[in-house]
Amino acid sequence: MRPKTLRRRVGTACLIGAAGLLLLAAVAHAFLQRPLSSDHAIHIAFGFHVNLYHSFRNDTNDASGFGQDIRVIRHIIDALDRLNAQGVPVKGVWDFDNLFSLEEILPRHAPDIIEAIQRRVRHHGDEVILMSYNNGMVSAMTADELRTAMAWAVSNPQRSGVADLFDTYSPIVRPQEMMTTPGSFAIYREMGIQAVALYYSATPFDAFRVFTRPLSPAEAHNPILYHDPRTGEEMTIVPTYHFGDLVDQVSLRRWVNRLRALQLRGELNHDALIFINYDADSELWGGIDLPRGLRWLPNTGGIEALVREVSDLEYVRFTTVGEYLADRPPVGTFHFGQDTADGSFNGYSSWAEKADATRYWTSIERNRRVCAAARRATALSADDAIKTRISAMIEQAVQLRLRALSTTHFGMATPFLAAQRQEVADALLTDLDRLSENLEQALRTHLQQTLNDQAPSDDNRAERLDTLMVIGTSPAADSGGHRFISMPLPAATDMRGRFHLTGTDGVPIVAVPLGITPDRCGAHRHLFYIDNARGLADGVYGLYRSKTNPANNALSRGAVSASHHGLANQRLTVRLDHQGEPEGIYLDGRRQVEAGSLLPHLVYAGRRIEVTDLVVTTHTAADGGSATLALSGTLPAPGADAISNGRMVYRLSVAAHLPYLFLEGRLTYPATATTDRIKPGVPGLERTADLRWEETAPAEIRFAPRATPRQPPRVLKHNYLGVTSAYALDYFRHDRRNLDLDNVNNHITATYAAVVADRHGLALAMDTGLQANFAFAPMRMAHEADSDTLAVKINPFGTYHGRQYRPPTTGNGHGFEATLQAGEQFAASAPTFNGVSQNFGLMLAFFHGPELPADLQRDLIAYARQPLVFSMRHVPAAPSRKETTAAAPCGQIEHRQADARLQDDNRIRANKTVPAHQPEMPLLLGLRVVWANLRALLAAHFR
Repeated sequence: MRPKTLRRRVGTACLIGAAGLLLLAAVAHAFLQRPLSSDHAIHIAFGFHVNLYHSFRNDTNDASGFGQDIRVIRHIIDALDRLNAQGVPVKGVWDFDNLFSLEEILPRHAPDIIEAIQRRVRHHGDEVILMSYNNGMVSAMTADELRTAMAWAVSNPQRSGVADLFDTYSPIVRPQEMMTTPGSFAIYREMGIQAVALYYSATPFDAFRVFTRPLSPAEAHNPILYHDPRTGEEMTIVPTYHFGDLVDQVSLRRWVNRLRALQLRGELNHDALIFINYDADSELWGGIDLPRGLRWLPNTGGIEALVREVSDLEYVRFTTVGEYLADRPPVGTFHFGQDTADGSFNGYSSWAEKADATRYWTSIERNRRVCAAARRATALSADDAIKTRISAMIEQAVQLRLRALSTTHFGMATPFLAAQRQEVADALLTDLDRLSENLEQALRTHLQQTLNDQAPSDDNRAERLDTLMVIGTSPAADSGGHRFISMPLPAATDMRGRFHLTGTDGVPIVAVPLGITPDRCGAHRHLFYIDNARGLADGVYGLYRSKTNPANNALSRGAVSASHHGLANQRLTVRLDHQGEPEGIYLDGRRQVEAGSLLPHLVYAGRRIEVTDLVVTTHTAADGGSATLALSGTLPAPGADAISNGRMVYRLSVAAHLPYLFLEGRLTYPATATTDRIKPGVPGLERTADLRWEETAPAEIRFAPRATPRQPPRVLKHNYLGVTSAYALDYFRHDRRNLDLDNVNNHITATYAAVVADRHGLALAMDTGLQANFAFAPMRMAHEADSDTLAVKINPFGTYHGRQYRPPTTGNGHGFEATLQAGEQFAASAPTFNGVSQNFGLMLAFFHGPELPADLQRDLIAYARQPLVFSMRHVPAAPSRKETTAAAPCGQIEHRQADARLQDDNRIRANKTVPAHQPEMPLLLGLRVVWANLRALLAAHFR
């Protein structure tokens, strides 16, 4: 047989064989795809998150304010009514803030919206669930604040609660900004709340997807039980989704069909719930006005198109969350330890890492401290008139503080709030400061008689410097006693000799001076450590200085040292290099902190700007009980648009026998011209900034110990409910790109945060009387590929920027991209620090093991929550209030050059436009959603 003929026959046989295989495959496919049956259904609920009080818009009934909310909500209601009239039984799930939306804005500007939702609840089965009364930062509230915010969400004296307005509601919470913290679920359960809706989103606008194991299809579309193994706390969680997840799944219909296929194959033996919940002001509910040829695109036609997309499917049921949960228990159990929020980096960056956020929170924290001290003081008083007066002031403060706790005053608009919102927040916090000052003055007047009546007797062996009333600032008595106190003393006070405090029992308690620090108003105060096993109880004390020769004291015998080479006590050493910069911090000879730490820097247009002209001075206390290094220098203004250089003065202190380092910092950032436009051409919202600011780090700490992917770093934290918890930085289990985490901020910090790597720990507490922030210590984790280890940095009172976390997904990943492009919260917060001044106090401590030792935790909390100290001899002057925007009144953060409101500035660069991560106009946002949908459809088609 000729070779050509053989080849032809072999080729023919191959073709016949291939055709046969194809035929067999087609038959097998047809057989496998035979219609299967399932008794289960796909349930869909649409949730509308109503909050007309915005961080990125104003308080006006127009496009720059809540006018957009009113327009879109009316459209939603009309669409639901129209669908119902056509026989489609779709229902709405509504959650509201009460104070701003239901109590103030809607009754005045759109009462028809409240009336329409009342009608829909009565006649169409719409459901009302809870948010919080004040759209508040619930994860950073005290227990009393949280209980009030949730109770008033149901019913309140102003009759704006959901029970007041709608008669009925479901005991389900959709927290504002998805904020939760350990302990909050227990309070919810105590108040009768049965479930919490949280985003389980495949986008960077998420609550917990990255933090837990991947949920099964049944768990991801059903209630699931949260269980905290440390505390036993439990809560039913409803996995919740938004428009980004619709893009990730291509369309709602494809998502439904995917779940249906799982049901038919027996891989999903449950009903499934898709709960889409999103801001009620979103243009995506109204639909995007597209050319006729593109109107077929999914996710762009608004609520009505979403419903019609699936209304013809016989296995789809329209429902509400409460209706679905009524007879369906949780299908699984899971846990996460992070404090959740749906901001940038899946956490608190969008709210905590602005300069103003720290200023505002310090005022809130101060008011809490003063109110707590007033309650403790008046509880011991027999004067009913004083009690009544102070109680009335406390109640006024509580109401104002609830308003101030709105998340809107902190974000999520980034970098800046809308100009009018910032003005409102400034005024509100100024009023709160004034209330704190008035309450503190009333308390001082009340306690003056007690100081006179109970003053300890003189001690012949010591000089009495003052008589003090010490009152705790925690809501409950501190069992460990006060271990740090700050008090005013004249600048000329002779600090030589030993100091002690003596109470009415006559027993002396050693007080170790840790240096002079300016208080929040710039006046000098002296910080003392109470060297006593029991600490210091509330009460009246005399402050004494010993008249004996300090050289005779055992403390003076080499216990501490300070020189241009460093600072040390018996266990802790800070070493300086030849330029005066910290080379490292050592505990018992082992390096704990690397070079490059403690001094401020910023990242500007990709360049790291560091301190120059560093000057070092030293001081050792006369009794040898403490030593201090003072570091001062210049932080140069970067770029051609520089206005003025920055300046830093830091004091590092150690005390004898105490393995802690104390840092008191006074920092002014450099000022640069604000020549970039944010929202250009948008009336009422346009403003300027210098968007080349990328990161700020007042005192970054580079932790020396390394962790490994097998045993990743753990973050330890202590929240405002008094709950201690932890979480691991193991997000790389979902995606190896998460080995590098540019910003980690899922730790609400009432007092301290800590990190553990390889059983070595670093803990950091803030002096909340000086400067406070509810999430003050963002971290960064970097993977070192050569050694396959993980390094962690902590950036107290600073901000990091970079790449978002990568979540697991069952979709195409385009929802992640669309959300990232559309979300303004992903911008850097660093521009808010332009020209700002800060004054902060930190305590650093190191430990061994996976958990904080009890005595260290006690001291960290005591440092953060120092008592109020009232002096008989040294009454501080009332702080002056500057009425300009150049300085915050008696504030911890002072604005010098960076107000960032739109100004007529000839230096504004021609045709400068906002970067892609800044707020977008609806048309541009729509085009991006369209592009994401096109990519998703093409990817699905060719997969």
